[in-house]
Amino acid sequence: MFRIGEFSHLVRVSPRMLRYYDKCGLLRPAEIDRYSGLSTIGQRLWFYGKTRTYKKKPDINAEKCIGCGLCVKLCPMKNLSIKNNKAVSTDRCTLCYRCFSHCPTQALTILGKKVYEQCLAEKYLP
Repeated sequence: MFRIGEFSHLVRVSPRMLRYYDKCGLLRPAEIDRYSGLSTIGQRLWFYGKTRTYKKKPDINAEKCIGCGLCVKLCPMKNLSIKNNKAVSTDRCTLCYRCFSHCPTQALTILGKKVYEQCLAEKYLP
């Protein structure tokens, strides 16, 4: 992980602005490293800078979506919301794949129409 100054230099956002984003809740850290005390906010900002020009946003199959809200809770960018009992996406996706990997009905896709595998870290741990 980068220190805030190093990361701000990489993404060309001032440390003051990064702290402001955290304070106003725009980019809350998904987790804090228990050893270093650093957050993963830097990674999300970097990927947001890389993916904000993507034309594609998550596809949500309205027939499969049951409106459980799990994807909304898991999204670190607050990209998803529930409207009319269905998930709706905006254009702030950083492709973290949390929504895709945890959707109980496999209603979210980014490429194609079918989810072939939902990859969770637990699957690969001993």
